[in-house]
Amino acid sequence: MDTTRAVYGLESPGLDGQNQIPETVEALAQYHIDRIRIIQPNGPYYLIGHSFGTAVALEIAWRLEQVDETLALLAVLDQPTPQYTPISDHEKQQTEFEWLWNIVLTFKLLANIEPPFSLDGLKKTNSLNYACRTVMNWLKQENAYNILFSSKGLPEELRALVKVYRANALAFAGYQPQDKRLRCTIDLFCTAESINRWGEEQPDGWGWREHTLTGVRMHQVTGSHFSMLNAPQVQILADQLTNIL
Repeated sequence: MDTTRAVYGLESPGLDGQNQIPETVEALAQYHIDRIRIIQPNGPYYLIGHSFGTAVALEIAWRLEQVDETLALLAVLDQPTPQYTPISDHEKQQTEFEWLWNIVLTFKLLANIEPPFSLDGLKKTNSLNYACRTVMNWLKQENAYNILFSSKGLPEELRALVKVYRANALAFAGYQPQDKRLRCTIDLFCTAESINRWGEEQPDGWGWREHTLTGVRMHQVTGSHFSMLNAPQVQILADQLTNIL
């Protein structure tokens, strides 16, 4: 993208292992708004959300429009709305070991690496701290930990991510934005892999048309749900975003 355009990332509170983790999308959105307005008190605002972040971006956009701010862009990446991607009761009841295993599987996809342990093996440790240390040691051996973690790659960082990941998933499951409709257009970016996976299960616009008065523009990008944010696919996404700004 244009190097003169500033891009800010919003980090979920709690990843430092200290700040309280918001339990709802609404609370998380307000947390981010308070920080966004320190940098930029007034619009127009440009928002992008990926996966769980699409729900947060929708809530941020809705709250900003409620106080007459302008949204110049709301881009949602590769995720239908919560009402069309419900979380099962089993997922809601998963233990922290199972949420940790979900993170392991994510790294398996991102870095194309194979874990030398199983979910059952992690559970048998009876210690989330020990399990996180085992996983982090594996990520360091594979030189993959820096995809999501600091240069130190501490097990505590992974444990904090497990807690945030679980809290975000449950917040997504409980988010009900059915009555929230925006004045701005929504730009939906979908990977071919996700289109093939969900197929006809999703309505036109993946549910986002229900949340805008001015329509949804759909864009297809290369890569998968995760790799779309990594090189070289992310450059294609950046080019498409540049074209609509």
